[in-house]
Parts: sequence; C-alpha cells; structure tokens
Amino acid sequence: MRLRPVGSPVEREIRKRIPMEEKRNKLSWVWWVVGIVVVLAIFQSNSCEPPPPTWTPTPTTRPSPTPTWTPSPTPTKSSRCPSGCITPPPGCDIKGNISFNTGEKIYHVPGQEYYDETIIRPEYGERWFCTEYEAIANGWRKSKR
Repeated sequence: MRLRPVGSPVEREIRKRIPMEEKRNKLSWVWWVVGIVVVLAIFQSNSCEPPPPTWTPTPTTRPSPTPTWTPSPTPTKSSRCPSGCITPPPGCDIKGNISFNTGEKIYHVPGQEYYDETIIRPEYGERWFCTEYEAIANGWRKSKR
C-alpha cells in the first residue's frame, strides 16, 4: 500500500463529499452511545443489594467455643513468685500445668478435681504460683474442673 501525501487528490475528494459538520455529528453520536453504556454499567455495579457471600460454612466447621469470663483477682503486695517458681515456696500451692495435648497453660488451685493428680515438671515450663493473679499475669488460665 502506497501512502499518499496530505494534499492528495483522494483526500481532497473525501473532504468535498463529507463536510466537517457531518463528521462531528457522527462522532458525537458515537460518544453519546458510549456515555450511556458507561452510565448503565456504573449503576449496575453500584446497586444497593449486598454482594453475595464469599464464604459459606460447611457442615464440618464448628463454631468456636464462647470464652468464659472469670474476674481476675486483685494483685497482692506479697507476691513471692511474680513469674512463677520452679520449687514451691511455703504457702504457694497453685500449680501451673501445661497440657500435653494442646500446649495450653492451665493453673489448678487446691480443692479442684485434678489438683492432686497434677504433677509440676519445671523442665517442661510448668511453674508454681502463690496467687491466681500471678498465674493470670503470666498467661495461665484457671482449670474448668
């Protein structure tokens, strides 16, 4: 294909046959249609309905257990094991046990169901505490039984 110069006879013929106003009218009509399509697309995408859910629970998922709140004991000034003791000082009889199954830190107070069976092994990170406040402050939770 051979390119013709700007002032070629073919170009002059096209300019004579299609006046400039007609070219503008045709072009404005195209832009008007494009504008309508864009506006419709915007209205359809910004509808007031919420989007469909992206996650639906399956029958195998279980709801997480609701945490039980226990009031934290007030701190005492006579804390002898602020970060837990390896050997129990006199009067410090709260056992801080780490569960083998879950790795959860659980403390037991005298009189609870598993207090007597619980054995404290410091080599596994288990500790003795003097107050419940010390155990809670170090990330332990009270045994449920």
